[in-house]
Amino acid sequence: MKDRDSEREILDSSISTIQALGEKSKIAIIPREYLLPWLIIIALSYVLIYKPLQFFLGIGYFWLLVIIIWLCAAWSLIAGRKSHHFTDEFYSLPGDNWIDVPQTFIPATDKMFPQLAIKKLKTAREKDKTGKTHTYVPFQNESELHGNMRVSIGGQDFVSILRCNNDLEWSASVPFNLVGLHPQLEDSEIINQSEAISNALKDIPPGESICFVLGCRSHCEKRKGQLSRGIASN
Repeated sequence: MKDRDSEREILDSSISTIQALGEKSKIAIIPREYLLPWLIIIALSYVLIYKPLQFFLGIGYFWLLVIIIWLCAAWSLIAGRKSHHFTDEFYSLPGDNWIDVPQTFIPATDKMFPQLAIKKLKTAREKDKTGKTHTYVPFQNESELHGNMRVSIGGQDFVSILRCNNDLEWSASVPFNLVGLHPQLEDSEIINQSEAISNALKDIPPGESICFVLGCRSHCEKRKGQLSRGIASN
């Protein structure tokens, strides 16, 4: 019990709680996510709807207010507070028109590397049996990938993805596979995980940054098999 109390004190002293964590910012009573869409709706309603109707039908500002309220309410119901999820549906996703163009690896020490690194590969065009022309884009034109390299730090070996953008700025992406955490956590588990991550961050050079991409993954096939066998046995 004493050890658990000491772990609790360490946890409380090392983790600061933000009272506003999880709250949505607002401007007056208007949620921030609605402000820009509503302003656009108000401007378009006045220019594209109210002005023509006023010219032809002579309607007043009351009907402008009704139109604005109706359109803003409709937008809020359709898009919600995460309107970018709704607008992203109108962007076309990359299709099957990407190709991999075979290339000779050019090391960064080569004197021709600066010119070759920013050079765009030509798109390929091909006609199918119906005579329709398809355009294929080399994925190298949109990728910053330069190569993979093996890194050894503190006796640990791992793979790093070396990238170089069009401005010849270098960066590296290091993928780590962290052990998953179950929903019901003990204080000791949180402390061990936080200490492991803190120790790993000490190896990051000054001026560099790290980005954690978190997600929930599970292998459910094994559990489904157990449940199916359990149901069958009963």
